[in-house]
Amino acid sequence: MPSRVRVPRTCCIAYSAARLLLAAQIAAAALAGCVPAPSTATPATVTNTPAQTQAAPVASAMPSPAFTATPNKELSSILKDKTSPDKRFMYLTVWSFQLNTPGDIALYARQAKKAGFDGIGLIITWERIEAQKDKFDWQWLDECLDYVVQEDLKLALGLMFWTGGLAWNQDLCLQQTAAGETFIYDALRGPLVCLNDQATLKQVRDALRAWTEHTMQRYGDRIEKYSAHFSVFGEVEYSPTGIPIDYSPSELQAFRAVMHARDGGLEGINKDYELKLADWEEFDKMPIADLVAINDYDWQRFRLQTLVALNQLVADTIHEVAPDKLVAMQVGSVWDEAAAAQRAVYDPYLISRGVDVLHIDDAPGWPHDFSNDLTESMIPGRLLAQELDGAQHTQAIPDLYLRQARMTGESGVTIMNTANWSWQALIDWRDQLFIHYAPLFKQSPVRPLAPQNRAILYNTADFISRRPRSAQTAVLEGAYRRLSQDGKQRVRFVSDSMIVENPALLEELSAGLYLGDAAAMRFDVHTAEILADAPCPLYAESAALKLLDPFGHPLPVEIEQRLLAKIQQPS
Repeated sequence: MPSRVRVPRTCCIAYSAARLLLAAQIAAAALAGCVPAPSTATPATVTNTPAQTQAAPVASAMPSPAFTATPNKELSSILKDKTSPDKRFMYLTVWSFQLNTPGDIALYARQAKKAGFDGIGLIITWERIEAQKDKFDWQWLDECLDYVVQEDLKLALGLMFWTGGLAWNQDLCLQQTAAGETFIYDALRGPLVCLNDQATLKQVRDALRAWTEHTMQRYGDRIEKYSAHFSVFGEVEYSPTGIPIDYSPSELQAFRAVMHARDGGLEGINKDYELKLADWEEFDKMPIADLVAINDYDWQRFRLQTLVALNQLVADTIHEVAPDKLVAMQVGSVWDEAAAAQRAVYDPYLISRGVDVLHIDDAPGWPHDFSNDLTESMIPGRLLAQELDGAQHTQAIPDLYLRQARMTGESGVTIMNTANWSWQALIDWRDQLFIHYAPLFKQSPVRPLAPQNRAILYNTADFISRRPRSAQTAVLEGAYRRLSQDGKQRVRFVSDSMIVENPALLEELSAGLYLGDAAAMRFDVHTAEILADAPCPLYAESAALKLLDPFGHPLPVEIEQRLLAKIQQPS
């Protein structure tokens, strides 16, 4: 991800499996643009562009999106032995804004090769290929990539959908704050594109397809993976800037459609949010920001499913042209509630469904054994990639980076990159740092698996509704350290979304499912009902555990009693 800087302050229910599917269907329908939009929404007033009023179509009855694609040939080949040194891929990320001329990338490529990297990851901003709307120019990109090829390095290609350099960005739907202002992080990034607007997503899709076609034709045998990027920090997520977004008309209209289709209808909304809305017209007039302020559980689930559908769009578009190339989704850490809730990337199992690789960022001081085990457990049939963020290098000593590279290798991660280094820093730190990355990542012995008949529950309902928000390790760290023998073994995690989709997996956990350490826990009601009938032992640290739904209300008495009767303290 690009280096983080402080944003100026002046810049502009309980979900059952059926509800999750419905939310995904609605989000997918919005991206596909294939059904009429509801007429009940009351969008915020927007005056800056005509595109802002062009809300994405949504629906409550669409075919199920293709969540579980068959692995392509490249992914299938790697999955057979994904931790062997010859299958692992290590590269240096270069952002197009780091380059004054295409020739500058040669400086990075030479240093990367000397340090033992396998490739260069070039992430370009949108205007580099489409400065004029619908007119593509490949000269700058080709010149850059030709320099990399001259160094005999592989390619990881990314397309960044920032609009700061687009002279035509006013033709797009742009994300807004709750006050109805277009959000601008800085001049480089510019406004961010809406993720639920049909016309804008068509522009994204067209650019992705043209970019993939051109690069495959010219550099296909060199390309290891593709990715698309949308947030201010270069990831596929909502931007965690501290300023809540997106409240554009297209986003609000799509969310209102989800709420209209919500189980329990308006009566359920009144109950969960403790409101007294008389009818849907009154609901539609209510500012969504006010609803989110009461409880953001539905909002978070909607945003996550928007990202699920966006990933599917990206992967489908690229795979139509390059069916056997890896498509990656890059996100920030998924275990930190404060950040992951802003990003809406808190469920790796769901967000990774359409892609081949889930690529996470971690700074040098984060608990990589915990976060890597958690994420790896929840992306079956997919690969895990890890970024070592060079933006931290002024605060972190080389030992922290070397430790991270070693832990990345030991955790069985298949792809590792590092980003946010100047070419001069690559020279200055080469002997201290970079020449050690390849042996640490590729040769460190992978930690053995802990017994797979026990697992830790990664409870996303509790994760996003717990107050105050704090690192998920606070709830699960004790169980993790005990089951992993303090990180010596790779521990299995399962999420509530995995259990809802496939309750039979609980039959595999004869040694138990560990819920963590907290005086109170929140469960989706459907998940709680499944756990109450679980064929495996359930363990929790607290002897007097309080069980709630995601809105802070008691679970139904009968379910609560059965679940409490099953939970025991670990010996």
